[in-house]
Amino acid sequence: FGSIDALAWNYQGDFPAAVLIPQSDGGFVQWGASRDSTDGDSIAVVITGFAEDGTWRSISPAMGSDEFFITDDSGGGMVSLLPRGWISITYEVLPFDSRYGLLISPAGQAVNTPFEISRGGEYTDYPENDALVGVLPGPGGSVYGFGQKPIYGNDVQVVRDVILRAGGDDTLPAFGVDDTVFNVSGVIASDLQGRILYRTCSGIRRLNLDGSRDMSFGNKGTASVASGYDHLDIDSQGRLIAWRVIRGGAADGDVQVMRLTPNGKLDATFGGGDGVAVVDTRFSSTAESNVIITPDDKIVVTSVRQESTRVRWSATRLLAN
Repeated sequence: FGSIDALAWNYQGDFPAAVLIPQSDGGFVQWGASRDSTDGDSIAVVITGFAEDGTWRSISPAMGSDEFFITDDSGGGMVSLLPRGWISITYEVLPFDSRYGLLISPAGQAVNTPFEISRGGEYTDYPENDALVGVLPGPGGSVYGFGQKPIYGNDVQVVRDVILRAGGDDTLPAFGVDDTVFNVSGVIASDLQGRILYRTCSGIRRLNLDGSRDMSFGNKGTASVASGYDHLDIDSQGRLIAWRVIRGGAADGDVQVMRLTPNGKLDATFGGGDGVAVVDTRFSSTAESNVIITPDDKIVVTSVRQESTRVRWSATRLLAN
């Protein structure tokens, strides 16, 4: 571990920051944000695909292009690395004041999502909201969108947290009411079966495929997880890998990694018996940290810190046990 077989880098366009995401076939996807040359504001998310040998390739054969460019005059584009190599993108298009979603599969293909959530900007008294916050892969080829949505009734409008599901095959049960589940926030992942996992003040909860709360998960529906464990990945066996960065004190910058069984129980076979492994990244909590699961279920903890004249990074790989 630690040797480099090959590395290709193409600095294309005006990328203030770019991230390479490895793909299942040996290639990788690069994403970053371009900037408006007049005022420096971020205006777009740009995604490019590369084959294993470093040559450009289309991220979706249907697009016929190596680059997918999302116009976003508001600078509201958000890109997130999801469990199992998926990439989530949400973006806003002016002047319609609506947010849209896009997924990039582990194979590098773009999956359009049909969600459009308006901020309702024509109402001056409309409370501000995050609209569409993210998108996730769902069961049977379906997709999820989650965030906040205006609800109207009796000439009164309120903002409620929602999860929406669209697409999929005919074998899927109905999801909530009209494919919408209300009043669930803190969504962080969908598992191998496409069930929604979300964070609450007391831990992590899971929804059944019909949108109801899964009472078989954890202890009476809740896996007890301390605050700060807001990041989640899932290995090939369906085990949940949650992690957080310690802030302050002698352990500042350390990354705590917790593993739960697929049913939300603490995995005592991990981390010396208590289900938690602690990684000293040797950086402070101001560094950018991430956790990636390898195909053989090993856990890699990375940290990167930008300094005035250089970029420092560390990577620690944990055994599956």
